[in-house]
Amino acid sequence: MNRIRRWLSLCVFAALVGCASDPLMSGKPQDWVGHQATELRAVLGEPTRILPSAKGGEVWEYVKGKDYVIPNGENLSGGFGGGVGGFSMEKRPEDQAAHEEQLFRFKIKNGVVSEWYANRTVNGRVVWEDH
Repeated sequence: MNRIRRWLSLCVFAALVGCASDPLMSGKPQDWVGHQATELRAVLGEPTRILPSAKGGEVWEYVKGKDYVIPNGENLSGGFGGGVGGFSMEKRPEDQAAHEEQLFRFKIKNGVVSEWYANRTVNGRVVWEDH
């Protein structure tokens, strides 16, 4: 009975670990590394643009943007810099239009995703990036 429980526990653990690194489940760009470029295209669609890479291969860029209004009295900053805990305490006296973009870059070499980069900008200012 103990042997069966251990075996079942191991199977459940393996399934959970496998799902955690699956880009379809996690939504994390780093989980695409090692996957086929055809899989990436099937999930994310056609890249916004494709650029040649200096070291061979190509870079696929995906850009998504949206416009919204930041209500009066709320801050625009969420990055590091001033204020408490790295957040700006600057208050806006009126509503302000904002444009947010998310950029994902995937380096494709020999048909496989080999590197990634991601950032988010608000009104042209980078507020988050990772690679």
